[in-house]
Amino acid sequence: MARDVGRSAWRTFRADRVVEVESTGEVVEVLDAPDAAQLVSDTITRTGYPFFARVRLPLSYDDARRLVAPIVATHEPDGANATVISIGGSDPDQLAGYLLSLRTPLEVLSPDSVREALLARLDALYRGNEAGRQGADEQP
Repeated sequence: MARDVGRSAWRTFRADRVVEVESTGEVVEVLDAPDAAQLVSDTITRTGYPFFARVRLPLSYDDARRLVAPIVATHEPDGANATVISIGGSDPDQLAGYLLSLRTPLEVLSPDSVREALLARLDALYRGNEAGRQGADEQP
């Protein structure tokens, strides 16, 4: 990360895209440096995705960060045993699939479209298994 003095803002850079580093010779006193890891996490999770969701996990902050890496979502403690994540994705259904893959209880706080996509996936899973169970019950 670096301070963009022209914009008076902090910026992050992808190391694989940096071709050359050149000193400007200017001395800059840094007084307001943000937490580097948090800035990178915020930048990664808030750019490049057309869609975002906020989800409450019944996990401590540390456990939530182990389950959903900071490069995937931002994390906010929500009491001692819960964490709210903000996560980006391509659309509600893709996010619903990812959330199901976490294999943990969760609550979609927003938007409703992600909650609806999650419920639609669960309903399809239930119906698919319900039909299979009924067929098994009819077999000798």
